[in-house]
Amino acid sequence: EAAFWERYEAFLERILPVAEEAGVRLALHPADPPVVERLDGIPRLFRDPESFERAMGAVESDAHGLKLCLGCFSEMGESAVETVERFGDDIVFVHFRDVVGSMPAFHETFLDDPESNFDPLDAVRALDRVGFDGVMVPDHVPDVEGDTDWGHRGRGYTAGYLKGLVHAVRDGE
Repeated sequence: EAAFWERYEAFLERILPVAEEAGVRLALHPADPPVVERLDGIPRLFRDPESFERAMGAVESDAHGLKLCLGCFSEMGESAVETVERFGDDIVFVHFRDVVGSMPAFHETFLDDPESNFDPLDAVRALDRVGFDGVMVPDHVPDVEGDTDWGHRGRGYTAGYLKGLVHAVRDGE
């Protein structure tokens, strides 16, 4: 694992100046799902909040941030609000999804599922409080009867629900 961290940090040192020059921001995604420390003997570095703190602090650069997958952090058993507050300045964009349960037993659910791990309105409020103004996109969605392989109906439902949450927060509910 130490060698992987060394390689990751060396990669950042070489690529971030190029990203800065190009005006590009790189976004780090969690291991999905964050099952184990190793998979087939290969270290999975980005499996817990501490590894993201290490990654975000490895090389000082505004071109390095977090693709905040709320579902992955939810699978880790982390609070959505606390995660947003912890990484607010580093969030590049948000994969908006949730699950019921956590590792190793969870399942995907719609954002309005009363049994899901977090309140999506609270998450949008937290994003607003930290000044996030980037892109939020639906991530994995449950299967919907008659949907396409890509999940157009499920994604459409989730996008509409998310848009309603954003309007509620923007308009002061």
